[in-house]
Amino acid sequence: MTVKGGREETGRKEEKKREGGKERKKEKEKERKRKREKERKKEKERKKKERKKEKKEGRKEGRKEMKSREEGRRREGGDEKQEGRKKRRGREERKERKRKKKKERERKKEKERKKERERKKERKKEKEGRKEGRKERKKERKKERKKERKKERKNEPQDRTQMMYLADYKLLHDSKSASLAQTLHQQLQDFQRQLTAKANHPHRPRRSLNYSKTSCLLHFQADHLFYRRFGSVEAVIAQIASYVKAVNAIYEAAEFGRIGTIEFKVKTITIVQEEDPSRTPFLSPEMLLMLHSKTNWDGYCLSYLLTDRDYSGVLGIAFSGQPGDSGGICSKYQHFLEKEASLNTGLITLQKYGQLLPPRMIHITLAHEFGHSLGAQHDQTKECSRFDLNTSRGKFLMFNYATDGTEFNNDKFSPCSIAYISNILEHKKDQCFAETDRPICGNQIVDPGEECDVGSDNEDACCYGAGEPRGIQCRLKPGASCSPSQGLCCERNCVLKPLGQRCQEESECALGSLCTGSSPACPELLPKANFTPCGLGLRLCSNGLCEGSLCIQHGLEECQCVSSPLRGRCRLCCQLPGQAATCVSTSSKIWDPFFNGSDIPLLAGSPCGDKNGYCDKFHICRFVDEDGPIARVKNFILDFIEMDDLATWMQTHWCAILLVVLTLAAMMAGTVSLFGRTLSNESADENIRISHKAGSVEHQGKKRQTSFHWEEEIYIKMHRKRPRSSPGELC
Repeated sequence: MTVKGGREETGRKEEKKREGGKERKKEKEKERKRKREKERKKEKERKKKERKKEKKEGRKEGRKEMKSREEGRRREGGDEKQEGRKKRRGREERKERKRKKKKERERKKEKERKKERERKKERKKEKEGRKEGRKERKKERKKERKKERKKERKNEPQDRTQMMYLADYKLLHDSKSASLAQTLHQQLQDFQRQLTAKANHPHRPRRSLNYSKTSCLLHFQADHLFYRRFGSVEAVIAQIASYVKAVNAIYEAAEFGRIGTIEFKVKTITIVQEEDPSRTPFLSPEMLLMLHSKTNWDGYCLSYLLTDRDYSGVLGIAFSGQPGDSGGICSKYQHFLEKEASLNTGLITLQKYGQLLPPRMIHITLAHEFGHSLGAQHDQTKECSRFDLNTSRGKFLMFNYATDGTEFNNDKFSPCSIAYISNILEHKKDQCFAETDRPICGNQIVDPGEECDVGSDNEDACCYGAGEPRGIQCRLKPGASCSPSQGLCCERNCVLKPLGQRCQEESECALGSLCTGSSPACPELLPKANFTPCGLGLRLCSNGLCEGSLCIQHGLEECQCVSSPLRGRCRLCCQLPGQAATCVSTSSKIWDPFFNGSDIPLLAGSPCGDKNGYCDKFHICRFVDEDGPIARVKNFILDFIEMDDLATWMQTHWCAILLVVLTLAAMMAGTVSLFGRTLSNESADENIRISHKAGSVEHQGKKRQTSFHWEEEIYIKMHRKRPRSSPGELC
């Protein structure tokens, strides 16, 4: 029983084990299933999550793509907008630049206007100062004259005629010239009147002018005769400087319309020391001017030749100023009379009938010729007939004949001259005029602000030339005490000349000058005693000038003889002061106590015939006949000489030329048959010369018309006019 029971128990146990194993297996399988399900669920969830992620990522990528596309679109649109913006910005920047430029221009214009206002104010102040100075001087003169009158009244003689002579003698003694006596009497009562007037030309639109350009830059060429007259380069330069200074004083007294006053400044001086074979002393003034005009003078306002030749009373010649390049100031080098020429030229000479002109007459001559270059006409021409020219105080500066400068109007411009000069200045001034602020280093004239001036000579021992660097130009070199350019009292080795050495020679009416030893400038000439005989004994010295009449030493005044024979008008006549009815020749019995009946001739070149003529070398009064028969013959001949297209004229008038040739041949044959001899035909001179100096020559060409004006006494002006048609006619 025990064995069976044990076996049963073990069997039970084994069965239980088996059942327990099965259960465990089942449980394990269940757990596995659970795990698998869990894993499946997890996998599903993971896949779901991955799908969701993929969907999210896809959505994100889509959004990104959309965004990128939108950004690209935006960028493309933004680039276009940016380009538009850039264009707008460029336009705005350009507009801003233009505005800035306009503002700068306006500022510059405003500055110029301010400067111009300041200049006008300065000019007004200067004018006021001058007026005040004139008034003060007049007051002083009046006071002095009152004192003199009081003294004369105390010493008043019983004879009233003697009193008049004494008063006139005193007045003449104090004046510069005998012929100033009557003018000075008038000046005691009247104030000086301004002799300027506006141009009466037809109205024309105003143009903008540069009012700061008021200087005409000059070139002077002194030929070998001018150099020989003064003897040295320094003396020639000193003479030119004195001429320009005197001319500027004349032009400063005149105002030319809107432009105001102008001045002349020397830019270059050329001095010819050796004789030029092509410029012999026998050249006419017209030919000499044409030779000078062959050079290109475009760099200058005017170029003038200075010479010392005797042209029988002709003192100057110049091309007349006209708008454009037809002559006068600022005219350019151009084709003229089949050659190239500069028409901004002129010349003056120092001689009249073999005698050296006084300085005052040279100054007036140069100012007169400058007036022609500026467009002024002669006061006696038709162009000036519409102006009221009051010559009671003497002839004006642009009178046909040279005056002695002793009358009030002699160095003044007439209203007609001011009108014509103003017109030319408004048309041409801005073409070549310069501003006057700084000195011109290199013109050989020591201007304010310069120590010396030797031109462009950089090898000068005393002075730095114009070619040196700025800062030392026109300055004395180290160790130099002076420079010859400073004056005639400086040696070539840069040392002052010793005291007492002569620097200027004695003249008829002035003593020689001696160096002081302390300054390079030569002192001014001291005048000889008044009433010293001069001018071949026919004149008297007056304040250093040979311009006093022989009448004044006897208490008389000179007058112009009124005589029917022309020879009688070139004799010295005297009158009682202010009494024209007493004007008679010195040979008259009335003046026997003074002149012993001697008939005294006037110097050649003296004015006669109410200053409308001149006395020639034979003491005959000559008048001008500008349209006389000889002048017309000269016009006819020279028209052919100066014709631009002679071939065209000959083709047009061939039959007339043939008739003339046949007629001449017939006349020659008849002469040979009658007189039995042949005619020797001398070759005609290329240059046809006509001795008569009155008249005008006009040249008609295709492009423009040129006319030359000859004048008996003093001046010559050369015009260029507008073209005028001259159609030919067939035979």
